[in-house]
Amino acid sequence: MSYKDLAIRPRFWIGSVLLFLFLAVESQWLSLPLPVSWPHIQLGAVIIYWFLFGISTLRFRLSHIKDLHDLPLILFNLILTAFLIWSVLNQNALFAVPHLLLSLYITWVFQKVTLGKGAALPQFKQHYDGDHMVTVKNKSLTTQKKAKDIEVGEHIIIHPSETVLVDGLVVNGTTSMDVSVLTNEFTPIMKSTGAWISAGSINRDSVIEIEAKSTYETSFYKNWTQSLQSAEWFKNFVQKRVQGLSLLLTVLGIISTAGAAAYSHLVVGLDWIQSVQNSIFILPCFSALSLIPVWKFTYKDTLEQIFNKGIFINKAESFDKIAKLNTLFITKTGMLTKGKLAFSQCFLEMGTNQGQVLSTLFSLESESTHPLSDATETHPWFNEFDLHKVQKWESHPGLGICGTVQPMGERPYFAAVGNLRFLKRMQMHVSRDMRAKADELERMGETVVLCGFKRQVKAVISFVDSLRHHIRESLQLIQKLGIELIFITGDSSESLRPITDALNIENVYPRCTPDEKARKITKQKQMDKVTGIVGTDQDEEAFKEADLSLSLATGTRTANRNADILILGKDFRRLAWLIKTVKVLYQNTKLLSASAAFVTVALASIAAFTSASPIMILATLFTVHFILVFMNSNNQSSSWKTPSKNKPNSLQLKTN
Repeated sequence: MSYKDLAIRPRFWIGSVLLFLFLAVESQWLSLPLPVSWPHIQLGAVIIYWFLFGISTLRFRLSHIKDLHDLPLILFNLILTAFLIWSVLNQNALFAVPHLLLSLYITWVFQKVTLGKGAALPQFKQHYDGDHMVTVKNKSLTTQKKAKDIEVGEHIIIHPSETVLVDGLVVNGTTSMDVSVLTNEFTPIMKSTGAWISAGSINRDSVIEIEAKSTYETSFYKNWTQSLQSAEWFKNFVQKRVQGLSLLLTVLGIISTAGAAAYSHLVVGLDWIQSVQNSIFILPCFSALSLIPVWKFTYKDTLEQIFNKGIFINKAESFDKIAKLNTLFITKTGMLTKGKLAFSQCFLEMGTNQGQVLSTLFSLESESTHPLSDATETHPWFNEFDLHKVQKWESHPGLGICGTVQPMGERPYFAAVGNLRFLKRMQMHVSRDMRAKADELERMGETVVLCGFKRQVKAVISFVDSLRHHIRESLQLIQKLGIELIFITGDSSESLRPITDALNIENVYPRCTPDEKARKITKQKQMDKVTGIVGTDQDEEAFKEADLSLSLATGTRTANRNADILILGKDFRRLAWLIKTVKVLYQNTKLLSASAAFVTVALASIAAFTSASPIMILATLFTVHFILVFMNSNNQSSSWKTPSKNKPNSLQLKTN
């Protein structure tokens, strides 16, 4: 409920005016002729206020009994109710009438504005529902059908600019898909026959036909949003944390209130009614009122950001594990590199013309579709040479390529490009210097090929796979959060060296089998370390052994994934962001708990050991918690409503 909603409620204004008049007469600021005695005025005011605010407040608290953060206030309201009934039955002046009126009024306002507002779960914008019409193909006929009625196995026609509403496989056509809603990455992905398409993807180019592999309700995107909107998240992360602290505060509150009342009666000599009146306002001081609203605001914001960044948390308890994580294994170096080789170095045999070597290399590779062919185009002089014709070109998978190069106006010659074994097979002589240089480059982790013609290896050329953007900064951030990074991979130490040297990673375990990876993780767990692993579904054994498994660069086919957390794109920064966000979230909740405990102790001490007005104590209690909720809700709301204008963050649909 917003402040605007509260302001239009008649009982808010009626209660406010009556409270002001009552307190003005009580404090003798205003003199009014009273037709009945003052005790009867007090009794009438309390009964009116109980119907206006007390019943509503108590009903709200009893219906939300699991939110134990306000258990002391429930007891407080019940005790006040008992005093009201006792006073009516005994025709006595009511106990602490101004205190009762203020407590009912302020509690109701606080509950409506803060607890009610914070109770809502996060709602993610979805611009489609099950009533959207889609085109279904049945043999040669097409019909319109609601998305919620689509069955597995049906063929659906997706036109350009339309959104896919179920998961499926492409059976006809080729197009590019915008999957930014899922991955938060805005590079179109080509999809052709046999490719998987997830619900939420937007068709960009041409008409395609897909076979439904899920219904509308069982699609990944639908389940994703529903899982984040379910109460399970808050049961696991909010209420569980609040319950422990709230139960402790409740017990302490009851003991403190009973102890203060007993002291007033036995030592000071007051009667029990007066003793309870002096002590009862200690009890509500032990209500951690701001915990539930503030934590809900915080978690709502965090969950929405996680959703918008293309991160799917498969298990709710993963939040706890991220917060406690102190060791992270990385199993795939391909997640850190661009996956595209680039030219690095070229070493020539003595007396060899560099131009002839490069023109030969470029001419042979121009006929190939191997990744090395694309890598040669990264040479700074690639566009400076004319490509020669190549006859009898041959490809030997895993070894190299060869053919007869025909330079214009010159005699043709046989040339080969590949590894050392292939060049020897082609009867190319390799000098000791060329062999040593090739071995040196391979030890450095670079991909090496030899280029030979005229019966001799003329050059050694190397290529490297460069790191992705922001990888270094992301890993440094993870390390600053107190997490030890360990590389554990099946790659050779030579291929890992350029990466580990560039990233300054010391703990490296190369050439590890799946069983060895699992054993390394078990060893870390035996040292009482919370371990996580970043890998793919091929690391199933390691995933089962680790406390937390994360899968990066999974694409959008998310069915039957084994990882606890899926990052649906290739941006490693999101992993670092996730770890930092969750750790900061837990630090903030601890700070909030400490703040609530401090307010509790301070106000309870004032109520117990000073002659301060109970009205002041109660008003201070609600004011402090109200400010906490108000400040937090404003900060979180502003962050929700400022998405990037240049990047879509919600589904877009073609109007049917």
